[in-house]
Amino acid sequence: MAHSGNEVDFDRASFLMDEELLDQSIGAMKYERDFNPRPETTYGAQWVWDHYCGLHQERYGAGFVPNINPRWDRE
Repeated sequence: MAHSGNEVDFDRASFLMDEELLDQSIGAMKYERDFNPRPETTYGAQWVWDHYCGLHQERYGAGFVPNINPRWDRE
């Protein structure tokens, strides 16, 4: 689920993602899951999405468009 409230197709949005940041997010999720898991946390695509969007904001100073614009993939 995106910040905008939209359900986003991760595969469809991934072509817009910074590959380095996506790899960092996947690695961070695996590390936390394997070495410091939080019992209430579900580790998967939503975790990676949320982490990625935070990294994107930090690097580019703007939100990741598929996360903030509910019409990003519509005309």
